[in-house]
Order: sequence, then C-alpha cells, then structure tokens
Amino acid sequence: MEWDYSQLKPSQIKNAAKRCISEAQNTVSTVSAVKGKRTVENTLEPLNDMYIDLHNLSHRISNIQYLHPRKDMRAMAEKCEQSMALFYSELGLNRDLFEAEEAVDVERADPATKRLKEKSILGYKRAGIDKDEKTRKVIIDLDAELSKISSEFSRNINEAENPVTVSDETALEGVPGNVIRRLRRDDKGNIVITMEYPDYLPVMEFCKNEEVRKKLSCASNTMAPQNEEVLRKILVKRLEMARILGYENWAEYAAETKMIGSADKIAGFIDFLELSTRDLAQREAELILEYMAKIGVYKDSISSWDSAHFTTTVKKDMFNYNPEESMDYFPYSKVRDGILSVYGDLFDIEFVPNTDESVWHRSVECYDVLEGAGIIGRIYLDMHPRNGKYGHAACGTLVPGIKDRQVPEIVLMCNFPGENKSDPGLMQFGQVRTFFHEFGHLLHNVFAGRQRWVDYSGISTERDFVETPSQLLEEWLADTGVLRRIGRHYKTNEPISSELAEKLSRIGDFGKALHVRRQAFLAAVAFNLHIHPDPENLDFVELWKEMENKYSPYKHPEGTHMWTSFGHLHGYSSNYYTYMWSLVIAKDLMTGFNPHFLMDKDMAYRYRKEILEPGGSIDAADLVSNFLQRPYSFKAFERWLKS
Repeated sequence: MEWDYSQLKPSQIKNAAKRCISEAQNTVSTVSAVKGKRTVENTLEPLNDMYIDLHNLSHRISNIQYLHPRKDMRAMAEKCEQSMALFYSELGLNRDLFEAEEAVDVERADPATKRLKEKSILGYKRAGIDKDEKTRKVIIDLDAELSKISSEFSRNINEAENPVTVSDETALEGVPGNVIRRLRRDDKGNIVITMEYPDYLPVMEFCKNEEVRKKLSCASNTMAPQNEEVLRKILVKRLEMARILGYENWAEYAAETKMIGSADKIAGFIDFLELSTRDLAQREAELILEYMAKIGVYKDSISSWDSAHFTTTVKKDMFNYNPEESMDYFPYSKVRDGILSVYGDLFDIEFVPNTDESVWHRSVECYDVLEGAGIIGRIYLDMHPRNGKYGHAACGTLVPGIKDRQVPEIVLMCNFPGENKSDPGLMQFGQVRTFFHEFGHLLHNVFAGRQRWVDYSGISTERDFVETPSQLLEEWLADTGVLRRIGRHYKTNEPISSELAEKLSRIGDFGKALHVRRQAFLAAVAFNLHIHPDPENLDFVELWKEMENKYSPYKHPEGTHMWTSFGHLHGYSSNYYTYMWSLVIAKDLMTGFNPHFLMDKDMAYRYRKEILEPGGSIDAADLVSNFLQRPYSFKAFERWLKS
C-alpha cells in the first residue's frame, strides 16, 4: 500500500494488517506442503520473503503507534501491532514450519545461512515448540496478553501529563531566558513546565529554586500511577511464561541469547559496577556536598532533585565553565547540520534532503543517504516533542534493508527544542550528546541494511551489544575539532571557541562514577523485579528502597513511584544492564582508534566494515575480537573510571 500519511485512515492500517497476515498464512501453507528434500531455496528463502513483508508492515505500524499525532491512528496501530504480535507467536510455535526448517540441508551453505538456521531452530525451542499442543496454546495466549499489557504500559507513559506551574519568572532564577520564553503560559498567566525534555531538563539543571526542582522531580516520578498494576501483571505473566518454558525466572530466559549469557552473570556485572564506583562516587558526592555547604545548603546526602543542578554548578566552579554560554552555540538546526556534516565526512557519505516522501508530522525531515551516486538508505528525523509522542530518545526501523531489494529506512525520534522557527532551540550539551549518540544507531541501521536475510538486517545484534556502537561514537564529542563543527552561535554563526570546546570535552569526566552508579541502580531494579519469585505480592517501594540503599547515589523521594514511568521495563525488561555493558565494550573498542585522529577515514571504514555492516550475521563477541584482534576486556573501562 502507499504510505501517504496525510490521507491514511485507521481502517487502512487494519486492512493492511489483515491482508499481510493472510498472505503470510498462504506462504506457511505453501512451504509446509513442499515434498521431497528441504533446501534453502524451497524453504528458507520463501520464509525470508514472508518475514520481509511482515517486518515492512509491523515496523510501519509501530512507528504510527509511537509517533503519529492523531490518537485514533495510534490506537488502531496498537491494536494491529497486537494482532501481528499474536501471529508472530503462532509462527514460532508452528510445528510444520519448525520441522521444515530443521530438515533444510545447509551443509554447503555459506556461514550466514548456517547461522540463520541455527538461530531459527533455537528460537523455536525458546518459544516452546517442544511442548504439547495444550501448553503451546497457553503460551500463545500468554504472548497475546503480554503484548496487550506491554502496549498499555507504554501508552500510559506516552500520554501522561503532569505539568508543574509557577506564578512568575522569579521562581525560575538561574534558568536561561531563552528557555523561559519558550515555556507555555496558562489562562491565568502562570508559567507551565511540562515533563517534556526541552522544558524539564534545563529547569532541573539551572533553576536555583530548590522547591521548584523538587516539585518537578516529584511530578516526573509520579506519572502514570495506573502503571503499577499494569507492571505487576507484566511481571506475573513473564514469570509464568519463563517457568512454562523451563526457566527459573524471566531474567534467566531473557539473558540466554545475550552476550552476557546468564542471569547470574548479570548479577555479577551489576556488583562489578557497584564495587568499581563505590569509592569514586563517594568522592564525587563529597565534592558536591562540600560545594553545597559552601553556598549555604547543608545536607547529608544528595537529593534526586539536587543532582543535575549541583553537578553542573560544581563543574562551573571547577572548570570556570558557563553552561548557558555553551547553549548559545547549540541551536538545534546548526547542531543537526553539524552532525550530518561530521558523520558524512567520517564515513564518506552524503545526506540529501528529500521533500517528496510523505511524513506523519510537519516537523519530520527526510534525507536520502548517498554513497557516491547510489542511495544506501533513507532517514527520518522526528526530533521535537508533541502530545502522545514517544517521550524519550530512540532509533527505530521503518523499512529493513535487504540486499538488492530495498534500502533501509530509519527513524530517529527525539524530544529537542527548535520546532518553532521563532525559537532557535538552544540545546544543552547533554542533548547534543544524545543526538550524536542516537544518530550512531541510525547509521548502524543504514550500514547493516545490505543483508540477504531479514533477521540480520540493521541493529539485530545481541541486545546487550546494541548500544555499543553509539556509545563508542560519543567519544568523537571529546574532539574539539568535531565540537567546533557542530557548535555555532545561533546569532553570529561563529564556531564555538577552542577554549570552550576544550572545557566541554573535559567536563564529562566529573560525575561519571555517580552516573555509572545510578545506572547500576536502575539495572539492579530491572533485574530484581524479574527474578522476584512472587510478583503478585511484590512490594515495589520496598524493593526500590532496598536497591537504592545498595546502589543509588541519590535518595528516593517519599511518595514517588518512578517504576510506573520507567519505560525501559517494557523494552529491555530485566536487561537494563545493557547500557553499562555496552559502555564497557565501547571503551574497549576505543582502544582500536587513535584518540588524536578520530576523523581518520580509513579507520572509520574498517570499523564500518567489521562492526556495523555485519548487522546480526556475526556474534557480537566475534565482531569485537575481529576488530581488536583479541577477546573483549573490562580493562579500558576500569582505566576510564579511574582516570
């Protein structure tokens, strides 16, 4: 079907899903009926064609669910996504397909095809193909229920609104004027601060008024209260599923196909993070508390609403650094153009605006990615907040890239200022880092979009390796030359000064142990929620506080419930450790680069070929060892922490 978003109706999505599933069912019947010897050509290839068609539609539907401005379109997309999830579940438990794939002779096939069969058979077994018919029916019903309640969990977060109002600008002392000017006023003239990142983040970082920061922090952590029971249902169903499939808990099931391999190793890794940061984070916290005392704020510990503000003020003091001044050099449009320029130069590609493609919102920009005279991908930048939109930062597939068939189409979804042309959209440096990071995911998807098998297309590596390439590319922001290409003054277009760029390249080191420790805390929460033996009677507050006492550098505000808006509990489930695991691997990969010559095109090309282009066709550990010529190690990460 034609994807003209300006004309698209909910009924068209519904009909497309029905048609796609019907066509896939016909393929299943045809493949199942094959007589004689099973081959790649008569079994794996038609199934690959089927999955390409399914993925083409399911990715579009997911994109509509999370990004379309109309609620009726999002609602229909959610229903269709559930029906397609149910069909995927049925495919994974179809014994005729399992036996057909198992019988395929791949002895003379290439390594990627042999691996495809091996992973596919494992997938069937993990889905429960060896169970009796009655149990398989229970599994399908459980899958359907999990899909439904997981979508509900995400929808409640995306549609939640919990704004804080202040009567006038005096309550926002310290917040840059350009931020205050873009904040909405209500009908009484009060200033409205939403939970959207362009509102929330700069106020939390710059506002000197502790009461405002506290209200904002508490508002952010009391969103979607109905999700507590939704989350409980998710945990109950996941545990039930894991035990039916023969695993002790969901964490053990989910870890099996990751780099880390087991739940015990996740627990050990989280403890490694805790031990590695214990003393370093304590020293950082003491510096912050000493600074707070110096200006008359006496506390024994750092509150969650103090962390961003006072970490920034300590950096200002230590480095003679003015974060408001740096924002003047990061207007959204110039940051975007700078990032396109840097990545284009590094990988010898070009981003050409495409105004012919239909987009789902007027703010979405489309670019064709060219290499030489040929197109290798298409990207969509959906970069500004709106009601009902996915509220964080992520990269998603619209069309998976398949060699000689279709180029990858990838969507970047973020929530930065700058949609209104009267507002330059001045960004905090942390937002610039987020943009740079997420763009790395986008390029990974594009470069890995020349696969024969759709299962390998894009960032289809092990889930705990997915963040590694983008976390590696964040290192380029420590290069002052790169920063000067991205940072240009919103009025004069002058590049950021070498002195300020140098400060920005250094300030990230302060607070890194506190950051890692905070991530270890969230990883511990996600993990322990999924190993709890009795989620029906789980006390969320008690578990949160237990993890907080062991891992968190900050204190939990009474009465808040961050777990109801912790969206990664849906997508990553027990595997939130992924972010830190990927960082460990990224620091190791960085040892293969010359930090004084990061724009080395030859090295970037080798990195592209050995890490990015294979997609999911090679195990992540082998990707790393191929690039570094040795197995991965934690040593570079430990050196970074202590440096």
